[in-house]
Amino acid sequence: MPPQTATPPGPAARVTQEIPESTEHPRHQAAGGGFRHLPDREPAGNGFQSAEHAATQEFPESAARRPVTESTETTEVYRGNDLAPKDSVHSVHSVHSVTKALADALPLTRPETITPEALADLAGLIERAAATRPWQRGLFALTRRLRSMADGRGEAVWTRTFRPLLDLYRAALAETGVPLTREAILSEFAGQFPKVRVAEGTDVLGTVRERMAAEPLPAAALDYGEPETRRLVHVCAILQDLAAPDRPFFLSCRTAADLMGTDAMTAARRLRLLVADNLLWLDEPGTATRAARYRCTPRM
Repeated sequence: MPPQTATPPGPAARVTQEIPESTEHPRHQAAGGGFRHLPDREPAGNGFQSAEHAATQEFPESAARRPVTESTETTEVYRGNDLAPKDSVHSVHSVHSVTKALADALPLTRPETITPEALADLAGLIERAAATRPWQRGLFALTRRLRSMADGRGEAVWTRTFRPLLDLYRAALAETGVPLTREAILSEFAGQFPKVRVAEGTDVLGTVRERMAAEPLPAAALDYGEPETRRLVHVCAILQDLAAPDRPFFLSCRTAADLMGTDAMTAARRLRLLVADNLLWLDEPGTATRAARYRCTPRM
């Protein structure tokens, strides 16, 4: 008797076959009578979270923004707390388009902020701000730059004067997949502009040292005997004033030690003391790459 050869199952037989065990994996989900395979990793916050565990890794810039040109490449990564990195080329917004958008603002801006180099950097900043998420963070970085260009006029003047430039930002933002109305961006800008107490390029530590030398100690500092602790109270009061009353300020132990005239370990202990004495609120603990965020209490 000749050996029998296996014949492939027909359509009906394939339908009734048992579903392979591999499709019982939790990454397989029913979809329209069949099964679809979900990716091993799904976006979660600023990184990628595995479907099986909570391990995260940094979000590559290529996944965060669309390249401006085919040749635009970078090895830097986009981090949610920072501005998107500089590209090797500028985008569609040239120095000419930025200068044209600033036509009404040029007579009112500080001359040293409108050099060709500064305008070229501003063109790149618009694109990096548009690529930053959330978009409000990117707009705040742009607002800080524009604040450094402005004089002492109120925010109503600058909201109107910088409107053409904000339109360039809105167009760049739409290119990254975030279409917003002009009113939404102008409203956010009008709210951010008065909150920028320290314009981009300001030497914050230099400002703190100058004010420490010129201003008397706050009353709360007199409750402490050590000169270093008194200076720390003074530093925190000045930083709070620079940040605005309702916003936290950054202060690392090393920076505090430098301003106090002591070592980082002592500065860390004195900061904990001020928190325990209800002079400071710790809004967010520090990390290996980011200083702690504090706010002064009404007792300060």
